[in-house]
Amino acid sequence: MQGYCGAPFESLSIGIDGATFLCSCEGWMTKSAGNILDYKSFKEFYSSPTVLEIQQTILDKTYSYCNLNSCGFNGNESSRPEPVNSPDKIFLTYDRSCQLQCPSCRDELINTVTSKAYQVNKHVEKLLYDIDKDICVNVTGSGDPFASKLFRNLIYKWSENPLSSYVKLELQTNGLMLKKCWPNINPSIVDIIRISFDAATKETYSKTRFPGNFDTLLENVSYIADQRKKYNFTLMADFVIQTDNYLEMADYIKICTDFGFDQISFTVIQPWAMPQQVFKEKAVWQSDHIDYEKFITNLRNIDYNNYGLGWLVDGH
Repeated sequence: MQGYCGAPFESLSIGIDGATFLCSCEGWMTKSAGNILDYKSFKEFYSSPTVLEIQQTILDKTYSYCNLNSCGFNGNESSRPEPVNSPDKIFLTYDRSCQLQCPSCRDELINTVTSKAYQVNKHVEKLLYDIDKDICVNVTGSGDPFASKLFRNLIYKWSENPLSSYVKLELQTNGLMLKKCWPNINPSIVDIIRISFDAATKETYSKTRFPGNFDTLLENVSYIADQRKKYNFTLMADFVIQTDNYLEMADYIKICTDFGFDQISFTVIQPWAMPQQVFKEKAVWQSDHIDYEKFITNLRNIDYNNYGLGWLVDGH
């Protein structure tokens, strides 16, 4: 490794029951940094022995608690991170509620909220009140921010009474409830809206975003794309590459271009919610997959430079 990953100094995921991870994705870290409920401030949290221990593995470039095979870090970030008292970005993932059962995420519908989640939520709000620098709060990579009653009410609350001028939201969503919920959201607190596609056709969407409706997705995307013209937030799209959808990557790019997305991302499917054998069948990006050569050929045939989009490629 030539460079340093800045994530453990910049990003903080707050997950189930308050468990924390110094990364944008808790699945990319093998060690928790502790429970957020045990700390009265971000400064106290970032001074804890566990946080400092994890950060030291970045500074000495051992990456002992990082799953580098999954996160895609290639060692190109060069500047040595400095000690911090608070994160630049927080990922709220302590409620997994969602109206979809995507195979890349879960094997059942989840729509219940634990009492512990409400406790964590209240505590996180207290910590954010004391923030004195710009910070982005992502809601949510663990489910859907609008299907979740907890997160939906949190967003509405912050819309009526913003925490501070420093706190902005990144709404990471399947997009199916955007049109319904947007009138209750204060656009001034929204920095980014990030919509999951995982398909470019109805047939594939019914598999990768079960039981979602592709026409409903496009209706909501069209609506929010018009809102973007008024309020100038960043519009992003996500696509988890798997056997069912890899041939639709180019069509997905075209859809996003036509709607005026600012940035799109590709990530590869991970074995988070499926048996190993099912994962192997879906992981078309692995070199021993039966369709790997077709996948590589498809990648090479996409004219990426023909689109005015920013790119993110994570996970491989």
